[in-house]
Amino acid sequence: MCRAGRRGGAGEADGAADLPPDLLRLKKKLFRSWDRFEVPLPFSRACYAWGEPISVPADADRAQLEEKRVAVETALNKLGDEADRAVNG
Repeated sequence: MCRAGRRGGAGEADGAADLPPDLLRLKKKLFRSWDRFEVPLPFSRACYAWGEPISVPADADRAQLEEKRVAVETALNKLGDEADRAVNG
């Protein structure tokens, strides 16, 4: 585990969880928005990942919408994990 002092990262004294070392080396601009949008800096390693389309019928009821929402969330998490592994080794 990587431990950092006052200058960014979580310290041991505050009880916060430590960040994986790979996260500390990523070259990116992290915005303080609701979705924590990230923009890679020049010469950063990146990976574009996409999955199969998920269609939602126009006349979907609440149960179908929830089913599709869960499908989208699951697909995005899976793609994010695959992209992280591709970039970080």
